[in-house]
Amino acid sequence: AFLIRMDHRLLRLFAFGAVENVFLGSRANSFVDDDAIATYYISSTDQAVMGPRDGYRGRINNQELTNDQQTAVKQFEMFDGPLGPRLNIAPKTSIQVQQSSALFTELGSNGSTAITIGSTTLDSGAYKFIDTLVNVVGVTTGYSIDIPVRIIKKN
Repeated sequence: AFLIRMDHRLLRLFAFGAVENVFLGSRANSFVDDDAIATYYISSTDQAVMGPRDGYRGRINNQELTNDQQTAVKQFEMFDGPLGPRLNIAPKTSIQVQQSSALFTELGSNGSTAITIGSTTLDSGAYKFIDTLVNVVGVTTGYSIDIPVRIIKKN
């Protein structure tokens, strides 16, 4: 199982199927703490998780995989054999971030990018951005990883 933590003011959690990359929809958080950090619990039986040995042995959640599905699973493996569970999630910006600049003003910064290729300069224009983290913890192992996320909004 996995614990996923992210700033609830900025992001919501969505998931995709671990084998066929099918959109599974939004995930309900377990709770939001007083610092606006949402915690999501994704169990090992969730479709967004592929077990450590399931794909390798041709099964996921006790369902037999087709040959095409087994080939799709193996293309993501660099080493022969199972490596561990795989989680397939997608954070999405909250409605407040999509429809307002208030959080960008409060939490973010301003930027602009110009790229010069030969004698031509391409300007992306001014934008605002917020840097945040998505923290993923393996419940069984305790291993964690912080995934940096930059949310960008054009001025």
